[in-house]
Amino acid sequence: MFFHCRLASTLKTPLLPNGSRQIEIFFGLALQASGRCNFVMDTEFYRQALQSAVGGRRWILFGLPLAPLVPQARLLKKLGAEAVFLVGSGPGTGDPPDPDEFPHYALDASGSDIIAGFRRYEAGLRQPPRALREALDRFDPDHTALCLAEFTLAPIYGIAGRRRFGAAPAPWTDLEDKVRVDALWQAAAIPRAPSVLVPMDGAAWQASWKGLDRGHGLVAAADARDGLHGGGVGVRWMQQPDQIPATVEALSPRSDRVRLMPFLEGLPCSIHGFVLADGIAVFRPVEMVILRRPEKAEFFYGGMATFWDPPESGAEAMRRTARRVGETLARRYAYRGCFTIDGVLSPEGFFPTELNARVGAALPLLEMEDPAVKLSFLSALVVEVNQAMHPQALENLVLQHSREHRAGRGGSVLPFKVQEEKRVELVYELDLYREALEDEVVQANMALGPNDSGAFLSFAPDPASLSIGPPFAPRVVAAFAAADRLWGTGIGKLEAAPNPFAD
Repeated sequence: MFFHCRLASTLKTPLLPNGSRQIEIFFGLALQASGRCNFVMDTEFYRQALQSAVGGRRWILFGLPLAPLVPQARLLKKLGAEAVFLVGSGPGTGDPPDPDEFPHYALDASGSDIIAGFRRYEAGLRQPPRALREALDRFDPDHTALCLAEFTLAPIYGIAGRRRFGAAPAPWTDLEDKVRVDALWQAAAIPRAPSVLVPMDGAAWQASWKGLDRGHGLVAAADARDGLHGGGVGVRWMQQPDQIPATVEALSPRSDRVRLMPFLEGLPCSIHGFVLADGIAVFRPVEMVILRRPEKAEFFYGGMATFWDPPESGAEAMRRTARRVGETLARRYAYRGCFTIDGVLSPEGFFPTELNARVGAALPLLEMEDPAVKLSFLSALVVEVNQAMHPQALENLVLQHSREHRAGRGGSVLPFKVQEEKRVELVYELDLYREALEDEVVQANMALGPNDSGAFLSFAPDPASLSIGPPFAPRVVAAFAAADRLWGTGIGKLEAAPNPFAD
């Protein structure tokens, strides 16, 4: 038996530069006769919280290439931002911003790989070139604009004298170091695979092999000596001990130590959580498209999706892990905001492999189009404002939306340059993608465009063309094979992880 009541809540934002504001918002509360509460809240509470922070201000948005920053800037405008300046990691693939709508500047993000390129970009944020400083002074002559990041790896506390809104303190960022994370898993009392930390000494790796190998080899993850890394950079899979010398040679230039753990057969996936002052929100599992190069024993990062439905027991194991980790982050580090746990789901359970103490790359797949529940904005807000934000209500909103609106994309930076963007419309038949004929219903779009660290290949399927339940990774394999055939991208043979839950 339920009844509904109206309850007023006051949100105070004393840390905002313009002083404290108060917003009185009514939200619905469903109360079971048993005494257990279940929030049934619409988005208005979060909309007004964000509008209070965003409205009437100038913002400097950064952390992505210019093209994908544009839709995020439009969300800020919908929340009442006076004006938005974009500082991109290169131009990106897609339509460039209109300078009359969003003044902008593209920093150099070139590098030997995507992480090296992003580090160059972050160096430019910390020490902006004169042209960027002058452009920002024209946009914000009184230096009152706030900076907001979509994504960073290193701690960035502001740009050219303008403070970053919702900047994470360094101890939170340090949690991402892959050689430190096992201490967090232990503190949270969650199941995990065995691992050892070893120096860059092949003899130590050899001595660890027999005790860790479960029949599929070992995975080496580099430390964060030169900065955090992701997207498969700094991680190597060794199928046999004779691959140790080459792996030591590959990782030594970037690290002093590695974490060795067994290669885990199962489906790569992640789970997002959100630590708030009044509790933890946990969202649905997301498939991570981590493909394999069988001839090279390498991983190939290929995208992410929510079309996959894990077994109910697996989903609950992942959500339970995220909740325990979120509680531990809050208790031990006073953590606030989004976090992501990457790992592998197998019939034996969910085994975490790394923590992203920030907004994860897959989080936008869970978000509504409504800017009121823009999770990266909310994540920055709760770092600034230590006030009740009703985690159960937020969890329910995101879970319902992500269950009803599935999404996914493929993408990878390739090691060559292109000058112009190419696009193709695709249809799927006989386990292959091919170019769509003029009268056929388009099932996916694929593009290859310039990127500061190479060329960026993107794959965007029509969600209606995909079944809910099976993994998305085989579709990405088929799409990238089509890119090889159509454009000669030279990706080569890729394999998706076998689905251990297939009927």
